Amino acid sequence: MPSSAASTGTMAPVTARSLLALALPAAASAVLNSAFRVIDQVSVQWLGTPAQAAIGSCTFVAILLFAFFALTSAGAGPIIARRSGAGDVEGRRVALGNSLVGATLIGILVFAGLALSAGPVAGWLGLDGATASLTTTYLRWLALA
Repeated sequence: MPSSAASTGTMAPVTARSLLALALPAAASAVLNSAFRVIDQVSVQWLGTPAQAAIGSCTFVAILLFAFFALTSAGAGPIIARRSGAGDVEGRRVALGNSLVGATLIGILVFAGLALSAGPVAGWLGLDGATASLTTTYLRWLALA
């Protein structure tokens, strides 16, 4: 059943509180996404230059992987918002469920692809020797995470 605001064609005013309720989780997600790369760098600083180079080289790969999930949320967000604005609770539930299933399937495909192609990815990054070996290992662990 549509909400009264949706049925009258008016929209409730946007308050600072409602805006922060939407913005803070998105900001926290962005910060945490960047934080794990920093934590990885700090964790391997004692293992030498090849380990640092391997983690640093994988930063761009991790950003690319994150982009697949950002695409899903960028597509799902407006659809879910439209359904919410129209007071279509069932449509919103279906859209949210579809986006979660889609993100899960994309995750399985992307990370399976990463696990299988970790060696070639190290080569595509122009790495060789110990750095390439450590990059391959790190990417395979990243695919499992």
